[in-house]
Amino acid sequence: MHVISISLGFETAECPDDLGREVTECLNSGITIYASASNIGGNGSRTYPAKYPGVICIHSATHEGNKSSFNPDPEGPNNFSFVGELIRPAWEPFKRESFMSYKSGTSFATPVAVSVAAFMIAYIRKNLPNQQWRIKPWSCMGVQIIFQLMKKRRDGYDWVSPIRYMKETNPGKIKEDLLQELC
Repeated sequence: MHVISISLGFETAECPDDLGREVTECLNSGITIYASASNIGGNGSRTYPAKYPGVICIHSATHEGNKSSFNPDPEGPNNFSFVGELIRPAWEPFKRESFMSYKSGTSFATPVAVSVAAFMIAYIRKNLPNQQWRIKPWSCMGVQIIFQLMKKRRDGYDWVSPIRYMKETNPGKIKEDLLQELC
């Protein structure tokens, strides 16, 4: 296992912090962890496990990149946001509800972020197949660097849209930036 996607959060860490120990063990083993920020807006802050150092915290945005009203305030240097509003789930238990039912939340933006990371890692493997990396693109740090390259600052968050990024950035520039930042 190389990736864990966590679409839940707790306002406080337990004492003793079993979740924190597991997260640290996974991160030290090279597993990249993505976690939803929270859906409590200005009434709270990031929740655990998204609050742990090394975990890639995911906020929500509209398909246009505007921040979701339920996001907590940005914290620290990485406040990545991905489409998390009006997502139509296709997995259980949501199938029992109306097929046209749309969902919103940082919990829905988190798997979108994982899929964007997977897309970019596949892009890198295809276009730079024999490259030796100082920072592995699939590592936690590598993914954060890739998201930083792809981001556009909007509403205090780092909006990551592969559609916008690929449309606005030519392939030569993408390769150049990846080599500069990861080699």
